Formats: sequence, C-alpha cells, structure tokens
Amino acid sequence: MSDHVTTTLWHHFGAAIDMLESAIAACPDAPWSDGAKPSFWRIAQHTAYVTDWYLSNPSTPYAPPEPFTSARLEPAATVAAPPYTRDEILGLVRYDRDKARSLFGTLTAERAAQTWTFGKRAWPLAEWLMYNMRHAQHHAAQLNLLLRQRTDVVPTWVSRTNADLAAPVHAIPLMPDSLWNQLGAAIDMLRNAILACPDALWGDRARQPEFWYVAYHTIFFLDYYTSPTADGFVPPKPFGLEELDPAGVLPERVFTKDELLGYLEHGREQCRRIIESLTDESAAEVRRFNRQDWTVLEWLVNSMRHVQHHTAQLHLILRQQTDSAPGWIARTSRPLHAAESPA
Repeated sequence: MSDHVTTTLWHHFGAAIDMLESAIAACPDAPWSDGAKPSFWRIAQHTAYVTDWYLSNPSTPYAPPEPFTSARLEPAATVAAPPYTRDEILGLVRYDRDKARSLFGTLTAERAAQTWTFGKRAWPLAEWLMYNMRHAQHHAAQLNLLLRQRTDVVPTWVSRTNADLAAPVHAIPLMPDSLWNQLGAAIDMLRNAILACPDALWGDRARQPEFWYVAYHTIFFLDYYTSPTADGFVPPKPFGLEELDPAGVLPERVFTKDELLGYLEHGREQCRRIIESLTDESAAEVRRFNRQDWTVLEWLVNSMRHVQHHTAQLHLILRQQTDSAPGWIARTSRPLHAAESPA
C-alpha cells in the first residue's frame, strides 16, 4: 500500500471540482438562466448536489447544507427559473471540495474498502470516489462546451487540483477492480456515443467541434498516456502522430466509425492488461508524457477523467442534434481478468 494512491485520486477528484467551479463562475448572466436547453444552471445545480450526496455516508439520513433542501435541489421539469442563485450553487461546489478534501484526508485502508450503498449499488468507498469524480467531470465538460457555444469564454483543462491534502495521508490499497470498473465504464460510454452518432453528423466538417475528431482525439490520448513510453510511440495504422503536433494539425481525412471503434478496443485492452498486472511497484513507476512526470496510476486516473470529459461533450452534441444520447454507465460489464471473459 502507498499514500500515493490517496493523493492521486484526490489530485484528480479535486481537479474535476475545480473545472466545475470555474465553468459556473465564468458563465455570463444571460446564458446562466436564458431558458435555452440544456439549461446551464440546471446542470450545475444537479452536479453540485449529486457530488455532495455521494460524499455523504449513506448509513445516516442525507441533508444538504443550507439553504438547500433535497426537494428543491432536483427541480421538476416545470421549474423555469433557478431556485438558487449562482453564488449559492458556487458555495455548494466549494462545500463539496472541502467535504471531499476532509474525506480523502482521513481515508484509511479499512475505510476505503468499506461498503457504501446508494440505491441498489453496494461498492467500496474508494470506487464511489472514482465514480463521483467521473460524474463531476462529465458535467463540468458539458458546461465547458456550452460556454464555448454560447459565449466567448474558452475554459481550460485542469490537470491537478492545487488544493493539497493535509499531512499525513494514510496509505490505501490499489483496488484494481474498482479502477477497472470505472475506467472501463468511461470507455463503454465513449463507444456508445460513437455508435449513436448519425452518419451525417459524424463526418460534418462544418461544425465545431467535429464529432469524429473529438472521438479520435480521446482515443489517441487513451493509447498514448497508457503506453510504456512516449519515446518511439507509434499508434496502430491508419493513425498518425498529428495529435502531438503543437500546431494543431488535423488528420488528412475523417476516420470511419469502424476504424475508431477498433482503435478504442486497442486502448481498452492496453488499459486492462496494465490494471490486471498492477502492483504497488508498477503503479508507482514514473512515466513522462507532455512534460508531465506522473506515475502509471496517475496516468490511468487522468485517462479516466479525459475519456469521460470528451464523452460528455459527445453526449451533449448528440442531445442537441438528435434529441437523444446514450445512457450513463455506472460500471463496465467487461471483466478485468481475461480468463473471466465469455468464450
């Protein structure tokens, strides 16, 4: 066991919260409550509430902080105006950050493995934290895309939170099954988004961002960040290295769905093999990509966030263009261990 598991999870959980807070704070007044669908304030409020809920021990009755109430935090479809101000929702997001920071700071091996039950899902607390991070990142990404579409605000990616945990940090186990369950779920959701995209939208070069390109970018970096080294990295054919060009060069052509689905399976299997064989030593091995020196574990957690981030944007585009999007996936159904795969 190592305390770097706790700090790694916190760095990226906190980064998702930071991105949520930044998107809410950056939204001008008009798009905040202009009645356009999807509603900016409604996504922000839902995310802040759910984040708090999943940080609360389910063995005791849930009560959000004032002025919020459970009934008003999930408004009915008939509610046209925000029931809370932007400052109140920002206050809830900051409350979420402090609550998460306190939880991570007191996380022990025993507590990380403790079963928390929400609805019909009974999971280790550590997995709920990964799940909660995915959910916060998903909606922060959608708010970021709405800002790009409706304003001149250009949000930025947050690699790690700047809010450190108070020392000392306890060591917790790797819990590879939970890591696979959540990274695999993000990959499953990306696959479903690709499958759901109509052909006309897939290859539409006039719209920004281009649907196929967002999918390709996400899969390329899933492969890149989980490779043994950046030196000599070459993606499988027919893909090239344009994504690493600082000039932002696009591939010469639109890749087909089948090509990207095959590449996604390549990335999924690469992640599965790494996680299946993960040890304390291999997880702590430092690898350098994009001028970042992170451990193997951190690149996996970063990949979970990055895949979920862009999948969320694809979901939003599908919702806007087709009035439909694939559902949320809580856990992958794909087994971690190859021997468990169906024949």
